[in-house]
Amino acid sequence: MITMKKVLFVFIGFMCIFNSVYAQDRVSSSNTSFSIGAELSLPVGVFGDLYSFGIGASGQGNFNIDNDLALTLYAGYINYSLKDIYGNGSTGYIPVLGGMEYSFSPKLFGSAQLGLTFYSGGGGSAFTYSPGIGIRLSRSINALLKYTAQSKNDATSGAVGIRASYNFGN
Repeated sequence: MITMKKVLFVFIGFMCIFNSVYAQDRVSSSNTSFSIGAELSLPVGVFGDLYSFGIGASGQGNFNIDNDLALTLYAGYINYSLKDIYGNGSTGYIPVLGGMEYSFSPKLFGSAQLGLTFYSGGGGSAFTYSPGIGIRLSRSINALLKYTAQSKNDATSGAVGIRASYNFGN
């Protein structure tokens, strides 16, 4: 079972990676930003037959390659609640993803990420992909509409979600 200590350990690991990349001489503070976000998720397909909704939090580092393109590192925790007909309970997902973010305009951007999702309760991990489209509501506030899917053992579960984030830096 994944405990808060394990979630904290993953988050601290993510922060260490972010800090080591951020500290490199070739990456200046104007080329790097970090965001924290709240996430709401609606399971779809078979996944949606079992779970009603997900809620979580995440952190993401963006490392600009040029004015329109950035590499991303993302880690979060999302808790999905079972539907009432299946009783009480929930399951936790810890996605750890890397990818790219492309700015179509100063306000509109696209995102594509790949990585692994780790399941609470000893469920192992699954390959994860997550495309999305976002809008910059202000210099510090973004909203991203995304689809996230986990593939494991020839089965895929997916969810449509929104991430509202506050950005530090660039």
